[in-house]
Amino acid sequence: MSQENLPEDLIRFIHTSISGIPYLEALLLLRTEPGRAWSVEAVCHRLYLPPTVVSELLNSLCASGMAVEEGPGFRYEPQSEQLRHLIDRLAECYRHNLIEITRVVHSGAGSKAQIFANAFKWKRDP
Repeated sequence: MSQENLPEDLIRFIHTSISGIPYLEALLLLRTEPGRAWSVEAVCHRLYLPPTVVSELLNSLCASGMAVEEGPGFRYEPQSEQLRHLIDRLAECYRHNLIEITRVVHSGAGSKAQIFANAFKWKRDP
């Protein structure tokens, strides 16, 4: 399946909601055991990322409505059934189309970075 064959709503979801591969990997990791409250250390161990990065990722997942903070950990908890369904579809596509999903994530991250950079461009006076 190529990017052209990925469902449009899934591509849109990736572009608007997935900031990068580490974010996606953290989301999918929490999803593997939805009842578990994952500690920052446990996620660090599984994703080979430093605690500061993992903490930021997990807090971002909470802010996005994809996870909740529970005691000292973070648990997968999409705020709606529609969001849960999109994440389920994304997980399935990622398992079978890793390269294409990765390309979509990177293409979205690049355009977000460009939009951010453009906000700081100096404008010439007319």
